[in-house]
Amino acid sequence: GDTVNTASRMESNSEKNRINMSPQAHQCLKSQMPQFATESRGLIAIKGKGDIECFFLDTSDKNYACVHKFENDMLPLGFF
Repeated sequence: GDTVNTASRMESNSEKNRINMSPQAHQCLKSQMPQFATESRGLIAIKGKGDIECFFLDTSDKNYACVHKFENDMLPLGFF
């Protein structure tokens, strides 16, 4: 229900080849992997949710590239 709808709206409000995160996903990432760089998008109007501060994961950051390529299993199951 709500989780699928939120994920769909986060994707549709993103940009091509960017990882858009909700505040909850951003907080989880920063608590578990604080070395990852993120970028606030400010408040974004999300249909059915109102204005939500969204974040992009900086995939050009060397920490992301290293973990994603070599240690993919470090990310918690269902993280994204």
